[in-house]
Amino acid sequence: MNTHLHVLEAYTLLYRVWPDSVLEKQLRNLIEIFLDKIIDRHRWHQRLFLTMTWENLEEIDSYGHDIELSWLIYEAAMALKDASLIERIRPVTLRLATTQMKEGWTQEGYLLYERAEGEVRGGIEWWPQAESVVAFFNVWEITADPAYLDAAVKTWEWIKTHLIDYEYGEWFGGLLPDGTPNRDRPKADLWKCPYHNSRMGFELFDRTHR
Repeated sequence: MNTHLHVLEAYTLLYRVWPDSVLEKQLRNLIEIFLDKIIDRHRWHQRLFLTMTWENLEEIDSYGHDIELSWLIYEAAMALKDASLIERIRPVTLRLATTQMKEGWTQEGYLLYERAEGEVRGGIEWWPQAESVVAFFNVWEITADPAYLDAAVKTWEWIKTHLIDYEYGEWFGGLLPDGTPNRDRPKADLWKCPYHNSRMGFELFDRTHR
């Protein structure tokens, strides 16, 4: 799933500046793979790990990946400027975002990492929070429902309080069980770099200056 997710993002951005016919075909094909193979429409989560015949290997609800897809797949449809495809994707975007909001977003304003076999796993990670801000803002743009704008702002306020390192810069990688920042984790490692949070900033800047 995750590999396809970031290829989707790359194809979308490339197509915006290079609307090649072969690239368009591949981007459309990738959207269909998400719609037909990766998204579980009974639960509105993605199937994370799949066999070569698209059989699901594990039942894991990855709230961060699912809310990330909610806006990336909508951006892909928008890039193609296909009105019928956008109409197909819009309810998918809304269901993905609202499901994660209902199941994984907390009253404190942060998104849980994942749930497997009924148990929350992974602690409180940095990147799902960045994806939540963009996804909630995206749904607000689509629906004009103030609840989603409030959720985006509330998540951003939580980020400012708990994740931003005001002394040395960047974001902490997550919180420890006692709710304090994990200061032992590097600011950049195999699974962390200024990607999700920088992209969040670029997206919000672009969306508020259109």
